[in-house]
Amino acid sequence: MEQSLHLHTKLARNILEQVFGNIANILKSGKKHNAFFPFILFFFVASVIIFSLIKFVNDKEMTGKLINAEIVLIAFGCLMYLLFYLFKPDRLQSESYLLEDKKLSMIAQKGNPIEINPVDLTPPVSQLNQGGSND
Repeated sequence: MEQSLHLHTKLARNILEQVFGNIANILKSGKKHNAFFPFILFFFVASVIIFSLIKFVNDKEMTGKLINAEIVLIAFGCLMYLLFYLFKPDRLQSESYLLEDKKLSMIAQKGNPIEINPVDLTPPVSQLNQGGSND
């Protein structure tokens, strides 16, 4: 029994090390996400820990408290997403989207219209004559 618990603990430790390693790689990569991304990372790590504890805890009262903590975490996440959606929906967009949007708004503020030179798409007559005689 003790050996089985030791194996479960070692397995859980390895899984958590891999998860935290992947999260560290994501954060080091410099890729910018939306304002909700840090909460998603926190939610993922906390959920893994809570579900791991639920699996290994044999006390029904403690299991109930952990399930309640997970429910509160999910409810809090949904509430935060809803608040972002209602009051600051642009914060749910990626940083690259926000930068492109800012560039376009700066161009619009300058008031200089973007000039597009007209392009003649009809081929010259010499190409029309050559294209038809491929006998």
